[in-house]
Amino acid sequence: MKTILSKIIAIALSTVLAVASTVAVGAVETTVEPVSVDSTGFTDLRSTYWMFNNKIYFSRFNTPASSVFHFGLQDENGPFYDYEVNFKDLNSTDSKTISLLSDQKYEIWLGSSTHGIGNSHPIVEHRSYNKTGGYYRKVRIKLSSLMNGEGEFYNYFASDGSTTKTNPNYGTHTFRFGEAEKSTSGGVYYEFHGGMCVISGAAVTAVTPDSNGEIEFFVNTKIGEESRLFTSTNIYYLYPDGFETRETERGAEGVIPGLTFGDADSDCSVNIKDATRIQSAIAEISTLDNLQKFVSDVNLDKKIDVNDVTCMQKYIADMDY
Repeated sequence: MKTILSKIIAIALSTVLAVASTVAVGAVETTVEPVSVDSTGFTDLRSTYWMFNNKIYFSRFNTPASSVFHFGLQDENGPFYDYEVNFKDLNSTDSKTISLLSDQKYEIWLGSSTHGIGNSHPIVEHRSYNKTGGYYRKVRIKLSSLMNGEGEFYNYFASDGSTTKTNPNYGTHTFRFGEAEKSTSGGVYYEFHGGMCVISGAAVTAVTPDSNGEIEFFVNTKIGEESRLFTSTNIYYLYPDGFETRETERGAEGVIPGLTFGDADSDCSVNIKDATRIQSAIAEISTLDNLQKFVSDVNLDKKIDVNDVTCMQKYIADMDY
């Protein structure tokens, strides 16, 4: 009885919000100029890129020319590294688009190679790219702000985008992703390399935090398409006696909170609660911050109104539970 009553109340509330949204303000306007929110470290750069199906788009932000990291794209039935894109090569080409077969699934690898040693890690399960076409929007985030919630990235990034790693044999070291960092401590020579990328649909962006600890990348605007951040490190040690060791770590990875279109309540999931959240904002019962406004405009018409709610409801109805 309690469950049934809860459902009735939820339906009634949803109906009230839907009616209110049509007779009250009618829409939540989004701004035209780039918007920054200090509390969440998010900026909408208002740059749009159109992607066709069966394409994958590689780009970069602030990656150094000396980067030793690369992407690999492997057909599930094909040889290792059907395609390979080096981070450093993107500095001269700025971006690279690869055409894929529509009847194949692919897996992306993040790899590194220093001192003649190569290592790679699979970072995306096999998936096809025949439905990843559409609009992509460029955004800027401050890593220590948006990525320091619960999960893999909790307290992972400092304000300048650096991270600290502790090894039982080599101690604790703080380094930034980007240029190789070299130091000598107790006669031991250390060389650190860090690679990082964001994957959102068919957009892969190699990123290195700038001096403010911020990165820029493209976000898929399809409802429910997550943006994920991946990191990898390669550490080289040279001892006074000439002994060498190398370690490559997959690093942290996870969904970037709040950047999934349709996730109006920033809980890293898209469901009926998000549609209700948008309805509540339209009816001026609650408010959305600028990041929530960004992902709530799911039909990309620069305003948040009942049309966005309708798109959300259709998406939720089509979800396979």
